[in-house]
Amino acid sequence: MREVVLLQKAHDQFSLRALGRVTEELCEGLKVELLDLRAVENSWVSVKLRGEDEDVAVRFLARIVGLAPVDSGRVEPFSVLQGKTMFSQRDRLGLFVDVGVFSPEKSTAFIPLHRLQAQLTDGRKIPLQKIAELFALVNDFPLEVRIVGFEANKFETELTEAQLGLYSRWIGSRVDHLVVLGALRKDVERAAKSRMLRRDVVGSESLGIFEHAVICKLGTDAAGLVPRLSRELPRADFERFSPRQVLRLLKGRW
Repeated sequence: MREVVLLQKAHDQFSLRALGRVTEELCEGLKVELLDLRAVENSWVSVKLRGEDEDVAVRFLARIVGLAPVDSGRVEPFSVLQGKTMFSQRDRLGLFVDVGVFSPEKSTAFIPLHRLQAQLTDGRKIPLQKIAELFALVNDFPLEVRIVGFEANKFETELTEAQLGLYSRWIGSRVDHLVVLGALRKDVERAAKSRMLRRDVVGSESLGIFEHAVICKLGTDAAGLVPRLSRELPRADFERFSPRQVLRLLKGRW
């Protein structure tokens, strides 16, 4: 039997059941039984697998969903980690990212404000709250970070080139993106293709199992989609990403 922690959070029973269905679908056709799926530390999800193909299933889940490191001893200098933002207005000196490390004690990734300013705002002294607003850095937004240093219970990190590339691509598109947190891809696509949204939406992009971006058509304000999408996705949270706002404030950086 194998037990792993998926690189995905489930904050309630609804999302836990939804993740269970996704995991079962991913393992369909394999000789493996999912014995237990439950939320553990910080809402990360643990799953137990048993069967002839359990090792294959674990490798498949690692590739499609991702696995949390869990133990800090597995985290090496300069390694790349996936995590979820833990944004709070009280964290004015930088951004915390939960990377799924909680053994032997909880450790989080931390991106100092000066590093975010260097990477995202061309060194301009823009406060964290404004940077978060510009780059959709709300709670549970998926981020990829690279470790550049260690402190007690904290990894000092920076955004990876891939993460910066995502923002660069979104900004270069010149169209709004509406970040949707807390919904499955199939439900987001169904909502985006509905009659009342079809004329304003190009498509969607997955950032994780429960995290996606709805791509607006040119000239569509993502904020205007929220009332309509929230009726289709009542459990989801939404955050607008506007290239126009970024370029208006950071012309020359992007």
